[in-house]
Amino acid sequence: MASISFPVGSTVAYAVPILELTGAVHQIQATFENGDHVFTSSDFKLGTVRVAGSRALIGRLTFRYSYDSSNKIITVCGTNYPSADGMTMMTMPEGMDNEACFEHAAATGFLADEVYRGGKWNYYSPLMPGAPERIKNIVRAANDALISALGEVPDLTVRVREILPELPVEDYLALCFVTRDGRVLEKYDPTKLYGLDDELHTPHSTFMGKEEWPDKIDFANVIGSTSDPRPPSKSWLDLWRTTMERDGPNCASLGFPEDVSCSGTSVGGHVICGRTAQKVDTGSNDVRIIPICRGHNGRNSTYMRTMKERWVVVLNNYMQ
Repeated sequence: MASISFPVGSTVAYAVPILELTGAVHQIQATFENGDHVFTSSDFKLGTVRVAGSRALIGRLTFRYSYDSSNKIITVCGTNYPSADGMTMMTMPEGMDNEACFEHAAATGFLADEVYRGGKWNYYSPLMPGAPERIKNIVRAANDALISALGEVPDLTVRVREILPELPVEDYLALCFVTRDGRVLEKYDPTKLYGLDDELHTPHSTFMGKEEWPDKIDFANVIGSTSDPRPPSKSWLDLWRTTMERDGPNCASLGFPEDVSCSGTSVGGHVICGRTAQKVDTGSNDVRIIPICRGHNGRNSTYMRTMKERWVVVLNNYMQ
C-alpha cells in the first residue's frame, strides 16, 4: 500500500449573507490498495451555510484510482480530464446528505449532475455570487495537490489520464496514419485514395496520457522506433511540449552517464524503463516519449537516467 497526505481548501475567505467559506485548509489522508478502487475522504468543514437554519457546510472528496503495487504504478485522472472517475467534491449542509451537490475538477464538468437544483442547498443560486468558481477552484487545487503528493512518493510512477491536447485540423490530420493487413503503411495522405481494407488511425489511438517517473530512474532507447508514424509538421517533442504545456530541458538525462556528452538539439525520444535498449512489440503500451539530446538518442549501448525531467508522454498501441 502507498499512503500520502494532500491539502484541500482555500486560504481565501468568502462571505455572503447565505454562505461563508472560512478559508480553512484541511489535510486529507489517503491510502491506496492494489487494484481499481474509489477513494472517499473523511468529511471536513468548509464553512457555514444558512439553509434550514445555520449549519456547517461539509465537504467530502472522491476519485477513482488504479494501483499496480507490484510495479509501483498508480493511475489517476488529470485535473482537466473530463471523467466521472476524476476528483469530485460533495458538499452538503451538516445533517442534510440528501441535499448534496457535486463539483468535478474537470473545467468542463458535468453541470447536470453537479447541482441538485430541486433542493435547499444550491450554490449556483444568485444569492451566492462567485460561489461556483470558488468551489470549483478548491476541487481543482485538491487534484493538483494529489498528483503533486503522489510524485513525492519514492519509486512510485504516477500515470495521469489526459485527453489529447487540442490541435489545429491540419496538425490533427498530420498525426493520422494508415495500416494495411495490421501493418503501418504510411502517414495519412489526404491526396490519396486508399483501399476498403485500409484502416485510418487517429492520434487518439496512440495517446494515453502522461506519467511522472521516479527521480533518477533508469531508461533506455527503443530500437527501431524511427518508423513510428509522426506528423511531418510536428515532432514527438512538439507533442510532449503540448501535453506538458511547457518547454522541456535540453536533455532529460543531462550529465548521465558521464562519458556521454549531450549534443545537438533535443528530440522526443522513444524510450522504455530499464537499462537495455531493445525492440518493442507492436501494440505495446510500454513506450514513452521524453526529451533527450541527439547524442543520447543515437546511442543504444548505454542507458539513461531521469536527471532533468521526470514527465513522459505515454503511448498507446505502439506502432499501430
